[in-house]
Amino acid sequence: DIVVMLSFFLVSALSKACLGWHLGLVARLGSLFLGSLPLENIQAIILQ
Repeated sequence: DIVVMLSFFLVSALSKACLGWHLGLVARLGSLFLGSLPLENIQAIILQ
């Protein structure tokens, strides 16, 4: 059925767009969080 195929395509495209937006938001928040930390703390966390 072509309607089912079209709706499935639409849903998958929407979920991909939402996922990409969430990943971008998480990356932005993570970079903000890392930017607010002192570099020594980051190095200590990495070296643990």
